[in-house]
Amino acid sequence: YFYFFHALRRWVGAQDFFTESLSSDVVIDLGVGYVAGVIAVLVTGPLWLVNTRLKLQGVNIGKKSCNNNQEGSTENEKQQQQQHYTGICQCIYKISKEEGIQTLWNGTLTSIILATNPAINLGIYMMLKRHHLIIDATTATAGRADDDDANSIIRSLEPFVNALLSKFIATIITYPIQVLQTRHRAGIIIKQNEDIDDNFDGETKQSTTRDIGYRLAGMYRGLESKLLQTCLNSAIMFVVYERLVDILTSLMSR
Repeated sequence: YFYFFHALRRWVGAQDFFTESLSSDVVIDLGVGYVAGVIAVLVTGPLWLVNTRLKLQGVNIGKKSCNNNQEGSTENEKQQQQQHYTGICQCIYKISKEEGIQTLWNGTLTSIILATNPAINLGIYMMLKRHHLIIDATTATAGRADDDDANSIIRSLEPFVNALLSKFIATIITYPIQVLQTRHRAGIIIKQNEDIDDNFDGETKQSTTRDIGYRLAGMYRGLESKLLQTCLNSAIMFVVYERLVDILTSLMSR
C-alpha cells in the first residue's frame, strides 16, 4: 500500500494539471490514498476472504432459517465437513474448484468502498504530520541536543499519536461497511429481530425509529475491540515506518 501510495504521489506531483487544479495537499493525499487502496484490494482480496473463511469454519453462521434448523442436523454437519479447510493454499484451491474462482473476490465492491479507510487514515496522518497540529517533534527536541533518549521518544511519540487519531476517525466513519463486508464474505444472512413489534401500541413512527436505532446499533457492534486493535496496530506501524524511513534516508545520503 505504501509503495503504491508514494509511487502515485510522486507521479501526481510531477503532473502540472493535478498540482494546478488540486492546490490542497490533503485532497491529493486522499485521492492517491484511495487509488492505492483499490489496487491493494484487488491484489490481496482473495487472502482476506480466505482469512475470514478459516476463522469462521465450523461455526454455524445461520445460512438456514430457524424453521429449517431442526430438519437438517445431519445436513448441517455434512455442510460443515465440506467447508473444512486445512490451510491457505488448500482453502484457495477448494473455493476456486467448488464455488468458482470469482468467489475469491467476494466482497470486492465493499472492499473498494472501504479503500476510503486507509485513504482517510493516511490523508489525516499526512495533514497532522505536515502541519505538526498535535505534537511538533522538531520544536520539542530543539533544546535537547544532548539527550538522545528523550529526542528518540519524542520523535516516536508524534507519529504514534498522529496515527492513533487518524485511524480512530477512519474506523468510526467506515466501520458499518466493514461489518457488511465481513457478513458478505462469511455468507451470513441477518435475520430480523422478531422481538421488535412493528405495531407497538399503534405508534408506527415510534416503532420504526426503534427499529432503525436497533439496526444502527448492530452495525457498530464490536466497535470497541476493533478500535483498540486497529488503532494500536496503525500507531505501531507508523512509528516503525517513520523510523525505517529515517534510517534508510540517512544511509542513502552517505
